[in-house]
Amino acid sequence: MRAHTKFRFACKMWELLQITILRTNSKIIGIYTFRKIFSQPNSC
Repeated sequence: MRAHTKFRFACKMWELLQITILRTNSKIIGIYTFRKIFSQPNSC
């Protein structure tokens, strides 16, 4: 019983970690593309 709870806890922690990493990555990508678009004067 206890091992099962530990396993579920580890799964939840792993999910949270993955979500955090994904959010951080999308933020970085968003900032990068934003800068890339606005650093080119004739992009429009």
